[in-house]
Amino acid sequence: MSATVVVTVAIAFDGSTFTDISSRVTRTSIRYGRDRLLDEFNSGSCIITYDNANNSLTPGHSDSTYGNTQLIGREVRISSAVTGGSDSYSTYLFRGTITDIDYVAGFDTSTVSITVVDGFEKLGRATVLNQSFSAETTSTRITNILDLATVDYPDESNPNDRDINTGSVTCASASGVNGNALDLIQQTTRTENGRFLSNHAGTPSST
Repeated sequence: MSATVVVTVAIAFDGSTFTDISSRVTRTSIRYGRDRLLDEFNSGSCIITYDNANNSLTPGHSDSTYGNTQLIGREVRISSAVTGGSDSYSTYLFRGTITDIDYVAGFDTSTVSITVVDGFEKLGRATVLNQSFSAETTSTRITNILDLATVDYPDESNPNDRDINTGSVTCASASGVNGNALDLIQQTTRTENGRFLSNHAGTPSST
């Protein structure tokens, strides 16, 4: 039997339960990584083109299923599954949160462009305020930053959703630390020529 690839796009419209909208998606475009080898990894992004001919995402419309909910900030998951043949597995292609919605209506067409950004967007907005750290390895320092109440990424209910390589360099103790969470994490990884990114599965990863 030949292998079949199925891509699923799901959005947590209510903030917790993911709804499969794949049947209405006409295109997805995913971008993450870096432009040059020595660059820092940038925020990953995804644009989903949604066929809104049934007005399911039209705010205030009588046929709207999801348009009257808060869409900005809702989590999106895009995954692929391979079945049949010699392989059978599934994996995330992208995970992030909605940052923008664009409605485009034509004479007999209606589409919605949904912009999604990965976890870097949250880390870029998170702040570290007057924090103290003990002497610890770079990996422990990164984990402790991610665990801070002002950062909390991923949230405390699933802290294992990370891929932080064990560090070999010890960071000096520090007190009264203030700054942007993402900047502090990237500075920490650079102390041993490492890199920090949000990978294709949306997992914060330090190498």
